[in-house]
Amino acid sequence: MMPTPSFDTWTIVFLIAAVQGFFIALVLFHWKRGRPLGKRLLAALVLLFSITLTEYVFYWTNYIQDFPHIAEISSCFPFLFGPLMYWYLRTCYEKTRLGYRDIWHLFPFALAFAAYLPWYILDAAGKQAVMLQQVRMPIWGISLGLITWGRIAHLLLYAIWCTRYVYRQPRWGRAPAGDGCSTVSFSVFVSHTPPILCCAVFPFSTPPGITIYRRP
Repeated sequence: MMPTPSFDTWTIVFLIAAVQGFFIALVLFHWKRGRPLGKRLLAALVLLFSITLTEYVFYWTNYIQDFPHIAEISSCFPFLFGPLMYWYLRTCYEKTRLGYRDIWHLFPFALAFAAYLPWYILDAAGKQAVMLQQVRMPIWGISLGLITWGRIAHLLLYAIWCTRYVYRQPRWGRAPAGDGCSTVSFSVFVSHTPPILCCAVFPFSTPPGITIYRRP
């Protein structure tokens, strides 16, 4: 049996942070000042962070067993954090739009999503059975390992790439006109990369797929 669902002080704090993230994403998406594309890319990034944090709260409080379709919903998101941040910075500094040549940034996410597809299409009863370790997770064990380490490598590479990109800009230290939060947003992304990596390495803070769904 799984523990009884309950909230404590820390999980309430994280839940409030997640709700604030949803609100900020909504404001950014509808903010007309500056470049709409840049604001929407930033809104998407904040939204993904908020969804990830919400899943973690459900897991930490054990409410994940009552809402099984939330489990693993954010497993592929780390493959989107880097591209979204890079696209946002490029939109701010180069004032360019996204094109077909940018699609390749989504290939790692597409591969990870395809690997997790058997889990996503599983019904609620099937997911609960996996959480109770009554059956195995319908994903190849090697795929889970590759995705876990792939998330770490992907985040590190994009953190380095974005850092190099920003430092090469002639206006480093000063945000482009009309996008005063670009440099701050980049700093937040880089500063949040280590905690995200910790969540992918240490079992006490990892998403459900690395702990309660572990294959025997």
